[in-house]
Amino acid sequence: MEPSKENKEKLAPFQALIVLSKAWREHPLTTKEWKPKLSVDSKMSVLAAGKMFMDGLAGKIIFSGGKTAGPGNPSEAEAMKDYLEVKFPEIPERAIIVEGGSVDTFDQAEKTLHILNKYGLTKVALLTVGYQLPRAEKIFRKAGINIEEGFVSEDQLKTRSSHYRSFVRKWLHSKRHFKKEVEEFLLRSMLFIDTEGKALRTVTKKLRYGNKANDGIDKKTT
Repeated sequence: MEPSKENKEKLAPFQALIVLSKAWREHPLTTKEWKPKLSVDSKMSVLAAGKMFMDGLAGKIIFSGGKTAGPGNPSEAEAMKDYLEVKFPEIPERAIIVEGGSVDTFDQAEKTLHILNKYGLTKVALLTVGYQLPRAEKIFRKAGINIEEGFVSEDQLKTRSSHYRSFVRKWLHSKRHFKKEVEEFLLRSMLFIDTEGKALRTVTKKLRYGNKANDGIDKKTT
């Protein structure tokens, strides 16, 4: 007998997959009539999360990311949930949890820990784009979250189709990706000195609000 959807969720190797957002497509001050749209980085993570859930790897998806475009706009996590529902309408709403109050990676870890404790979730994995994963894993573990495995969004996305393999190759050679790799290198270096992340929180906020356009990635690709 084929197990029900609820039983499949219970039998998944990870009780929850924590998915981190990565800002908006462009900074709100770059255009007069700006509306928040998910960055390519965040879209890749959503698509990867949907695939992993459908493959039976996680019982729940936790999207994490706050209202970084201002209080009048949705949180990044809410936008990721909306995008998932468009791309994977078969994923039940009960399997999706939104953490929409954080403003940086440290905050994401702290607020996600509260959610994990609330729902009694202990077997969890972390998913985000490759350039962010090493630092994010370190921060989440320091916050007291036992990350059993970290997954790179690009690696998961490449297995979805030849279209996405081509897209990931283009992404990895884009100006935006190079810029993000440099930023993350600096942030990881600072983490060795600023272990509590006080200065890092200030830097990440400036970097996040300083993000501009897509820098060479086709907006229609994802």
